[in-house]
Amino acid sequence: MHRAAEDANVSTPDISFVNEAINHQRQMASSFESHMSDLTRLHAQQMATHSRENRVELERLANLQAEADKKARMAEQALSGLRDVQEEDRARLARIAETQEVVHNHIDSSTINSTTHLDNQNQHNQVLQLVSSHGHNFAEFMNQQNLNQAEMMRMLQEHVRRIQAPVIHLIPQGGGGEPGPM
Repeated sequence: MHRAAEDANVSTPDISFVNEAINHQRQMASSFESHMSDLTRLHAQQMATHSRENRVELERLANLQAEADKKARMAEQALSGLRDVQEEDRARLARIAETQEVVHNHIDSSTINSTTHLDNQNQHNQVLQLVSSHGHNFAEFMNQQNLNQAEMMRMLQEHVRRIQAPVIHLIPQGGGGEPGPM
């Protein structure tokens, strides 16, 4: 073969070099297969770990959502009870006003009156306004402090009582006399 290659003026490969290259290639292929199996195993472990972490995180999120739903239900129940108590108070105050022949106007927090009945109604309206504006926060506070609805209402009424509204003095038409607080 070597002679035929020389006669044709074609170079011949060195067989020992070719054998060495083939052996080296076989060793590299075996090493590459081992490396690929290690990578495959490592990838499977990482995927299993990610799957476990995802499952744990999803369970944690589901528990947080369930807790938030529970708090929302408790807040709604607390507000429902507060609204019932407020409606009963409003009806009671309306009955008292009817028996005393007091003209009942809808009084909000911007109206200041000097009579005890109307002051109480004003305070009650301020409490209603607070509950309407901040009901969810009050429900969370009640839950944190383990308060019932009656205790929360007393706290709100006391808060409104402590905050003094401005007193507006009106001068009666026709002059004379000291202006009285309204």
